[in-house]
Amino acid sequence: FATLTKAVLRIVATAVDSSSSGDVRLEFFANLDGDGEAPNTTQVNVNSALYGLTLNGWDDIDLKTPGAFTGAIAGDLIQFRVNRVANSDTVETVSIAGLLLEWT
Repeated sequence: FATLTKAVLRIVATAVDSSSSGDVRLEFFANLDGDGEAPNTTQVNVNSALYGLTLNGWDDIDLKTPGAFTGAIAGDLIQFRVNRVANSDTVETVSIAGLLLEWT
């Protein structure tokens, strides 16, 4: 592990009506702890932001640019949490399909 090159959260969202696009407000929290470190040694919090989505299909949200994994090093165990900020978006449901991390 030298550099994190890609971090993507893949989601699927739907709307109450027949809308084909919408917004979801999410915030992210990560703990990056290596062997022998105390829990929560490196904590990263990304403040909530509104993400525009195409509904009823895969959407990828870039987590690298806002720095969700800043400070990650080889051997870290990653605890990752996603919070949806209620009553501040325009979609009905959001399902997490996966998390993709790529590095060199």
